[in-house]
Amino acid sequence: MTSSSVRQWMMLPALVALIALAACATEKTSDGRFDTQCRPPPGGQVGLCLVSLYRLIARPELYHQRRVEITGYVVHTFDRYVIFPSRASYESNISGEGIELLGELDIDPGFEGDINGGHSPVRVSGVFDAHYEGPGPVRLGALTHVRVYEYRFIHG
Repeated sequence: MTSSSVRQWMMLPALVALIALAACATEKTSDGRFDTQCRPPPGGQVGLCLVSLYRLIARPELYHQRRVEITGYVVHTFDRYVIFPSRASYESNISGEGIELLGELDIDPGFEGDINGGHSPVRVSGVFDAHYEGPGPVRLGALTHVRVYEYRFIHG
């Protein structure tokens, strides 16, 4: 074997790794795991990440400035709307689990709950700001451009 053919064989693993990396870069998941693009739900918005609120709490940096949809318990507290993973989370006063909903809320016409009195489960979507901490109780982050939906279980 000549030295040039040995070099070509030595470059083969690097070429295979590069092709695999390119394939992963275009992969889509429903929640944007592993820094992938988010796959829209059927009939949903392009680039919308369907994320568990617990995943968002655990890894907020993965979703900073990304459009997310989460489900939780929405309350109006300290003149602000905040979503928590559950009513128990809100009542235990764990402020670091709350994500503030900033700006005017775009409430879906089909929403039948009283959002001012605390409502669960509620789906909300918006652009996540992982750097936001809030003016009062510390918050995990905030959503802007918020849309509020009634939660409906969809059989798939």
